[in-house]
Amino acid sequence: MNAGPASAVARTRWLVIGYGNTLRGDDAAGPLVAERVAAWQAPGVETLAVPQLTPELAAAIARAGAVLFVDATVGAPALSLREVRPDPDNSRLEHSAAPATLLALTRKAFGQLPPAWLLTIPAEHFEFSEALSPLAARGVEAALAIAAERLQVQLETAGKGGEPASARAAAVRRAVIDVGTNSVKLLVADVAGERVTPVSEHSQQTRLGRGFYETRVLQPEPIAETVRAIARFAKLAAQAGAGRVRIVATSAAREARNATDLRAAVLEATGQELEIIPGELEARWGFAGVMSDPRLAGRTVLLLDVGGGSTEFILGRGRAVRHQGSYPLGVVRLLESLRPSEPPRPGDLTRGQQTVKDFLATQVAPNLEPILASLRGEGVQLVGTGGTATVLAAMALRLEKFDREALDGFTLARCQVAERLEQLWSWPLARRRQLPGLPPERADVILTGTLIYDTVMASFGFDTLRVTTRGLRFAAVMGPAP
Repeated sequence: MNAGPASAVARTRWLVIGYGNTLRGDDAAGPLVAERVAAWQAPGVETLAVPQLTPELAAAIARAGAVLFVDATVGAPALSLREVRPDPDNSRLEHSAAPATLLALTRKAFGQLPPAWLLTIPAEHFEFSEALSPLAARGVEAALAIAAERLQVQLETAGKGGEPASARAAAVRRAVIDVGTNSVKLLVADVAGERVTPVSEHSQQTRLGRGFYETRVLQPEPIAETVRAIARFAKLAAQAGAGRVRIVATSAAREARNATDLRAAVLEATGQELEIIPGELEARWGFAGVMSDPRLAGRTVLLLDVGGGSTEFILGRGRAVRHQGSYPLGVVRLLESLRPSEPPRPGDLTRGQQTVKDFLATQVAPNLEPILASLRGEGVQLVGTGGTATVLAAMALRLEKFDREALDGFTLARCQVAERLEQLWSWPLARRRQLPGLPPERADVILTGTLIYDTVMASFGFDTLRVTTRGLRFAAVMGPAP
């Protein structure tokens, strides 16, 4: 056989293969996921629910742009997603090695090698039964969440039965400049009621919180660099046709003893007032901005907004917030507190993990955990916003530049975050700066950002992290003029 026949056939965008024996308890998890994905009727997505992997599947794999294998494994510690490479020895075809072997067979027979991943669901038993264990049932739901984002399937859309009135309102172009502890961000968007359509986005790391936490005084150089970025972004917003530009500041400005210096400098450079918002409003705006994504409609979400100086935890559904809190746990603040060696030593990571674990146990868990436990039956989704979450997704995707469509909704498994944490804390700064998807100027704070996400997932029992590019700016741009 050669590559000709496969090349001549129209390619499937995604092929999902769920495999396992549906009469053997949790072994049915893989086929069940495939059947549930098939019910979405997503264009360009083909699904196969099969009892085992056989050589005949190579033809379907050759037609696919990408392949997602789904299987259940007894003893797996958690849901995992890993890339599959072709097995150089394709002389055998066994159940456990079949994805890699099938890829090798596909390449040999058809000259095609689509990228492929294996999604493994933890299982309790493969005894004769048509029912899934609670562990596998939870794994199926988590696997479907990952599959939806990998396939970029929008399961829930806004305005069923017609667009809401707010979507039909005339759009107004507005802009928001978000002045954080680590970076300054610009969003220019067309706003129609509660619908926000991004026009352009920019970010510049100015490290306003550099050298801040010992004295609570903003230093002259970071202030000057931050104000220059704000002035540049204000000009970009005006050039983009924004009728109004709103400038808001968060953690470092909020805690600074000399916040008036920053206010005065911004006013002089732009002619506009700087709004310094309280932590509670920062959390509320962050949640509202993220929940403006129609794909999260009807979902119960724990939003984790990791910034330079603080981290916001917001738990809710739709517009109903059950818990919110802003905590002094940010990537710049934590980095200046831990001061890891260069390159980091193994003890540095251990010390950092214990520090964050203790902080969560004493400051966050007492209020959050009881509410979170009461909502577990609703399938709470952990969603991350901010620079660290976006960079983690960009590294997984090996992106060379910001790509909202690729990043927004991308889902990371806990094992991916844990593996990235170990990698980053074992590499020197110069090597981290070479990682695809990681902006070189963030190669230091990515240590503490990843540490926070990994420890939160471990402490509160989350198997997946959904990344969103939405956040505070999406709510601020909808708000009334200051």
